[in-house]
Amino acid sequence: MGLISFVFLKAYFFFLLFWILDLLESVEMTYFINYTEYSGQYQIEFILLYVICLNLGELLSGFLVLYTKLKMNYLNRVETRKESKKKLKLIYNDLSSKKNKYILIIFASILDFIGKDYNLIFLLFFDKLILEPRHIKWIISVDILARIFLGRILLNNKIYKHHIISMCICSIGFLIMTIFALQSILFEENGKFNQISCWIYIISVIIQKICFSLGDTISKILLTDKFILPHYLMFYRSLSCFIIFVIFIPILFLTGKISFANYQNLFYIGDYRVHILLKIFIIIAGFFGIFSIFKILDIFTPTHVGFVNVVSSLVQIIRWKIKNEIEDLIFWIFYIICLILIAFGTLIFTEILIINAWGLNEHTKPGFLIKEQLDQLPPDGTVLIFDNEENNDANETKNNDEDISKTENIN
Repeated sequence: MGLISFVFLKAYFFFLLFWILDLLESVEMTYFINYTEYSGQYQIEFILLYVICLNLGELLSGFLVLYTKLKMNYLNRVETRKESKKKLKLIYNDLSSKKNKYILIIFASILDFIGKDYNLIFLLFFDKLILEPRHIKWIISVDILARIFLGRILLNNKIYKHHIISMCICSIGFLIMTIFALQSILFEENGKFNQISCWIYIISVIIQKICFSLGDTISKILLTDKFILPHYLMFYRSLSCFIIFVIFIPILFLTGKISFANYQNLFYIGDYRVHILLKIFIIIAGFFGIFSIFKILDIFTPTHVGFVNVVSSLVQIIRWKIKNEIEDLIFWIFYIICLILIAFGTLIFTEILIINAWGLNEHTKPGFLIKEQLDQLPPDGTVLIFDNEENNDANETKNNDEDISKTENIN
């Protein structure tokens, strides 16, 4: 066993799928439509169109819900024995799993709405978004730390030695990123930033990270304790957010914050056919990307989603650097190194990367499996060996018992 080992699971496919879709999806905002070049009203409408497309993509999960219901109805019709029907009732009539379920869904939906629309809410009171990714990406620290804290408080996740080491590594990266970002904001040349709106925007981003962290933690409770399937929860949350949009958008029109005329002009900025295709792509990518997040929450923990966000931030920073020529190369080198350091720390915390030294692997899942195997050995450490004939007899007896059991169930 080496000093460092990686744990690869098939479920990590959802990590990769989200990163690919997130990278492709951001092309629309970065390359085809540079909304930061326009006035505040245009920015509001660009962002509103984007989050509506994401919401429509989430609503596509309704087809999965419909498919699941049809499949379960079919299985229930096929099942003819009364005893089986009674068993199904015992499973699905657990009232404790339904307690406060819908209240938690509504709460998680409101947090998700605030988290996705923080830019939109900010622009309702201020003229324009002026901060760049390098100024706000350090706030990913709030996301990671909030997920760890909420996991400990609400999910009763235990903290072991490798978790503490991970948080120390991440804290170093967070501290350096924060110093560089705040230095860039405070000492920007020519008074580029309005300090009041700048700090209010930073506070809004911090609130967004806390909302996402708390929303994902509540979603984990719904998935594990309330026994909701991921696509069901995805549909319930998206439907709740859609209802909020139905109430919210007319208010924006009545107050003059958005305009039908501007929406018409948006499609004449460049090729309108490209815009339509990109919106369709965002809807489809939003469905698969957000579904991946719900599967990660269901299989793993909210902290794993935090790791997904760290890698996405790293990719966005590199992409933004490629597009924009920045003179301060040293700043960007340190910034990227910090994000890599944070990603390394979150790999340790989520037990994707395991350090097999100094007892850091004792309380990881592979460590627990090894300990369980050792506990099953005889006290004197000997290993019991059966010859092939005895193994064949045992397997034959086991197969006969299984056949008898299946026959009894059929009868």
